[in-house]
Amino acid sequence: MPALEWYIEICIFLLNFWLIRCEDSGSFWHITDIHVDHNYSRFGNKENLCHEEGTPNGINKTDNGLYGNILCDTPWLLLNLTVASMYSIRKSVDFIIWTGLVRARIYTISDYYKSTFINIAFC
Repeated sequence: MPALEWYIEICIFLLNFWLIRCEDSGSFWHITDIHVDHNYSRFGNKENLCHEEGTPNGINKTDNGLYGNILCDTPWLLLNLTVASMYSIRKSVDFIIWTGLVRARIYTISDYYKSTFINIAFC
């Protein structure tokens, strides 16, 4: 009897494999933890999340680069280029999974941020 069960399991597996076929596959992007920062400044203080406001003159204003600094959140340019690159790699995907944090790690949250992320959270 165990041989018959084994045979039936193999037949069911092969039947499923035949029914599924490879043409039923799809593609998707998974994006995670892109902390987009509207206030990123290339020459902002890295001790202040690469922001210029609230930084006294002459304090640690270094070149953080076009694409950001590891100590700071993502500038818009990097996000735009990332999405453009994704599009150039595969122009048509079935869906996008965007997980993790999107909001920048900021010390003071403006009304703009509050209204934006309240709307996103409840869409």
